[in-house]
Amino acid sequence: MEIVNIRATSIDYWNENSRWYNLWVRHNNYHFEIINLLKTFVRPGWKILDIGAGTGVLSIPLALLGCHVTAIEPSIEMRKIFYDEIDDKKAFNILIDERRWEDFSSFGVREYELVIASNSLHLTDLGFSDALSKVFLLEPKFVFLVTEGNLLVKSHVEEVYGFSNILEKSLIVESSYVYHYIDEVFEHWSFKNKRPPNSLERVKIMSEVTYENGHFWKKGSVRVNINLWAKFKDVSFMRDEFFNNKEMSSYNEICR
Repeated sequence: MEIVNIRATSIDYWNENSRWYNLWVRHNNYHFEIINLLKTFVRPGWKILDIGAGTGVLSIPLALLGCHVTAIEPSIEMRKIFYDEIDDKKAFNILIDERRWEDFSSFGVREYELVIASNSLHLTDLGFSDALSKVFLLEPKFVFLVTEGNLLVKSHVEEVYGFSNILEKSLIVESSYVYHYIDEVFEHWSFKNKRPPNSLERVKIMSEVTYENGHFWKKGSVRVNINLWAKFKDVSFMRDEFFNNKEMSSYNEICR
């Protein structure tokens, strides 16, 4: 596998970033198409592993479908928000695992229909390639991977692990930041840059922000790459088994 733009991020970073991450999740449509795509093939009763689950943005909709979700999230501050979201959405069939993916034992584990990793594997100390290899060693029925930008996946998954790549899709999604008051804009900039902005930088920051519907917006978008692998030699069997005619039409549309 060849991976571009790999960077590990510490748990401490995510503890501090949880505030901004939560604002980001709540106020944009980044995950809308990703969730809709998952809903085309996921079935109630499935056991799902969500690696780097954050505040539960993917885990909770899947739990509400009737799936049993194990969500790996090592950041305590992210977990606090996650637990609040579980209570709010009444999505109680979720087990939050506090371990890092590096510390999760895959030995003898063969219980998941689906393993999800959304923008998380490149943040591990294992590095993207080894972290992804560990996913396939679990031998789930499906692997659903989301990456961003030029984090490219070039692999021989089918030959090495016996999986078929049944979907490879790239799309532009919203990735806007929303703030309740102007000081939050400068606080977030200071967090990312490890220092407060100077006067010229404050002017530039203000030029990038708009005020709409009672919030300050820093509009943005990003390219996301989606890969779906299935543990079937005959992919047509998977399609017949898991998609009805209406869903098959949706499946064909997204595969174009």
